[in-house]
Amino acid sequence: MKITGFERTVLRVPFLPGILPSREYGEFAPPDQPFSPTAYPESIERRCQDLLRIHTDEGVSGIGMSGPYFGTQADNPPDLI
Repeated sequence: MKITGFERTVLRVPFLPGILPSREYGEFAPPDQPFSPTAYPESIERRCQDLLRIHTDEGVSGIGMSGPYFGTQADNPPDLI
């Protein structure tokens, strides 16, 4: 089986800070201010994640998701393709 395709879709999911405890969602904030607005480097509405789809020559497809990030990331397929 060989990987034949790789698709990346950038997602910005609506999110309200403080819904999940910081230890569960990776919100970086001081312990005495767990939901501090300074916990994020930018506005939470700009937080992105990538939806990744990988396809093979045998018709098998897989889906994954990147970790959260702010800004942009290069749109280059990985070296494995």
